[in-house]
Amino acid sequence: MLTAPSPPPVLSQLLNVPITALVYTFSGCLLAAKSSHVYTPNPPFLLRVFKHQAIHHLVTHHPYDKEEEEEQEVVVAGGRSIAMVTVSPDNHITIKVPEVRLQDWVVQLEGVGNRGLYACLFSYNTVALLDNDLTVLQVKKCSTCCIVYGGYVFGGVDAQHVTAYSGTVFNEILCWKPFSSSQGDVILRYKGHNGVIFGVDGTDTRLVSVSDDRSLIVWERATAVMLHKLYYHSARVLKVLVLPGPGVVVTGGEDSRVVVWDMEGGQVIREYHGHNGNNGVRSLAYHQPSSSAVYLATGGWDGQIFQHCPLLQGYRNSYNMEDCVRYTTPAATNAAPRWVCCVGGGCFVVCFASGILALVQPGHPMEILDNDERFKGYSVFCKTNGIVVIGGVQGHLAFFNIKQRRITYRTCPRDGRIFSLTSISKLTSEGTETPQQGGRFMVCQDKGHVTLWRLTDKDGAEETTCTLTLPPPAVMATLR
Repeated sequence: MLTAPSPPPVLSQLLNVPITALVYTFSGCLLAAKSSHVYTPNPPFLLRVFKHQAIHHLVTHHPYDKEEEEEQEVVVAGGRSIAMVTVSPDNHITIKVPEVRLQDWVVQLEGVGNRGLYACLFSYNTVALLDNDLTVLQVKKCSTCCIVYGGYVFGGVDAQHVTAYSGTVFNEILCWKPFSSSQGDVILRYKGHNGVIFGVDGTDTRLVSVSDDRSLIVWERATAVMLHKLYYHSARVLKVLVLPGPGVVVTGGEDSRVVVWDMEGGQVIREYHGHNGNNGVRSLAYHQPSSSAVYLATGGWDGQIFQHCPLLQGYRNSYNMEDCVRYTTPAATNAAPRWVCCVGGGCFVVCFASGILALVQPGHPMEILDNDERFKGYSVFCKTNGIVVIGGVQGHLAFFNIKQRRITYRTCPRDGRIFSLTSISKLTSEGTETPQQGGRFMVCQDKGHVTLWRLTDKDGAEETTCTLTLPPPAVMATLR
């Protein structure tokens, strides 16, 4: 019995994806979250973990009964999804626990004790205790019902010592113990921010938080007394991370700045510049290979990762991140793709919102072909006789030669925005479409003007005498 051949596998490639989470394993392997994938830049490897949900948290937990050379577990969370991957000593990533759907949106996650337990803070101010298979063991609800945007969970030695710090939309942080005898009552309230709390972190004696109001606040953890309220960022501060060392904290904001602070003295130690875009820094992580060095990794909305060592020098300064180790993740074009055109041979031409025209072939690095700001934000296309015709918002036309892999001709603007480009084809005796000889296509522009164009032998195009004007919308509705 004859069977139909299996279709070829569908290959996908991430084009422009923000770095939404970072974590170092205990052996120093850096992992990054890119959409629903976990990515390691050295050596480059990409693993899809979730079916649809983007990843926002990567958490390592090292129970005391495991050896350093064994595979290391990393919990992956985002939205209502959670999973677990393992990282081998040679940095190979595999899925250990497939995607599990939880009851609510995950805000923060932390390991508990030495038995592989996890405490998970949810957006409706509840905390769940999970085992090492990510099965929910119990759920506790805080006595104060509110929405939580950011938070910090102190794992402790066992579930009884788990403490949640819930950063609310009501501009305060609630401290409560979900699994103790207090039955979810709020123990302390940290008040001082004038905006939504986006991030919380802490040490044994200090708590730090960042907010919509662009501030960093340092608190005395045991009393909720505000020690410093600090301003430096020019936009919302999204992430905060306490580094090991003498009271050092790092913040990342929508202004694309990474700022290193002395949280005891309330001073800026230094700042870093390097990430691009209006959405700034979205993830922070550190690794301490020795007592004399701490490596800081930052991930941005621009799809880039920077790694630097901010504690080797103790003076204030400003650095460009280009001087640090930079991992440019696959195709970080800082713009979303607008359209994709198949050009044969497994290749695709992609036009981005930034005006970049690129060639994408699965398994190969993306190749930038052209960058024309006249096609920034808006463009349409059609394909005819080996040419991809591109039209823009101001009436420009560009002609990309598929064989030569370059733009061979451009026209001046006319008649306003190009709304559509249509290749003129004809049906063969087998019922398939083939382009008309001469490579003709139609251009529809403002005020209903439609013109017929024809490709020339000199890699250009010319407008023919065939033009028409479409009736107004009211007349078209009547004709229907």
